[in-house]
Amino acid sequence: MTVIIAQNNKDNIIIASDSGLYRGYSKIHGGENHQKLSKNKQVNGITIASTGYKADSLNFDVFVETRKPESNSLLSMQRYFVDFRKWLSDQSLEFKGTNFFLCYKNKLYHYMEEAVYEILENEYQCDGAGSVEAYTAMYLGKTPKQAVKIASELNIYVSGEVIEFKIDK
Repeated sequence: MTVIIAQNNKDNIIIASDSGLYRGYSKIHGGENHQKLSKNKQVNGITIASTGYKADSLNFDVFVETRKPESNSLLSMQRYFVDFRKWLSDQSLEFKGTNFFLCYKNKLYHYMEEAVYEILENEYQCDGAGSVEAYTAMYLGKTPKQAVKIASELNIYVSGEVIEFKIDK
């Protein structure tokens, strides 16, 4: 359970999320591994944020450590996720249905429900259990960080400190 907000601005891309970690309806206390379990991270020059199953997220981290998209286009990103799903299958692993935001070479993408789309300049997208509250806050002119805090106050499945990445263009 989470909220992630990805915003593409003229000068930067912002990805913000809460830091709460859950397994089903139980909260996970990651201890020293909390950063490894984080929803937002940078791996091999790619900023990743995920909402959904932690196994998908951790497996995607391993995949990204050794591979990059062939180019920075929508078609290339779609192929990247197809390759990820094939890589999982080749290792007898199952994809459980996690959504991802990726920032790669100053472009922002959202992988959701087996499709990839680009979030264009001056657009934002929200994902996760707190997305309704986050969309409302963003609509009312709040920053992604403020919107995550508001979602955390209003949604019982959003919690913890705000994790925010700002990627300058």
